[in-house]
Amino acid sequence: MGCSGLWTEKKMIKTIELKDMNTSYWSGGTTTEIFIMPEGASYKDRDFLFRISTARVEKPESDFTLLPDYNRIIASLEGSMSLTDVCSGKAVCILPLKTVYSFDGGADTHCVGCARDLNLMLRKGRADGKAEFASEGTALHFSLGRNEFAVVFLTKTQKAVIMNDGEFDFAAPELSAVFTVEIS
Repeated sequence: MGCSGLWTEKKMIKTIELKDMNTSYWSGGTTTEIFIMPEGASYKDRDFLFRISTARVEKPESDFTLLPDYNRIIASLEGSMSLTDVCSGKAVCILPLKTVYSFDGGADTHCVGCARDLNLMLRKGRADGKAEFASEGTALHFSLGRNEFAVVFLTKTQKAVIMNDGEFDFAAPELSAVFTVEIS
């Protein structure tokens, strides 16, 4: 993977460009992997602690892939989606750049609507995290330990900045999705 970055003894920052992100197909469209940890892990093998991706939901109705070992956090960059937990009947509307929704990756989830979404998948019992949006110019400060990560995804240029193990000050150059994750 062609990543640029600065590595020091106790601090890590890396930038990943869109051209270096892998895109693959799923039943409802395409997905682009932004970052996976540990690096070299595989979504297909389900051996990751956390994964951040975007997906294009191209069919008006689709079913999400079952991921029983993971919790998921989802938001929309473009388009609205209605997600329904098939078993409980609970439904939520995901509005672009507004709604951030957490759910069990093992739940049968039906989607109505076409969108471009953001996903954070977290291994149950091993990783915990959150996602939020930051407006252009927002000053962000991260104080991260060895097992803590911050990933800032620039939504327009589709570039990701990954930070770990250190103090970081970062001004969002454009509307950004901000993910923070702690692994155990």
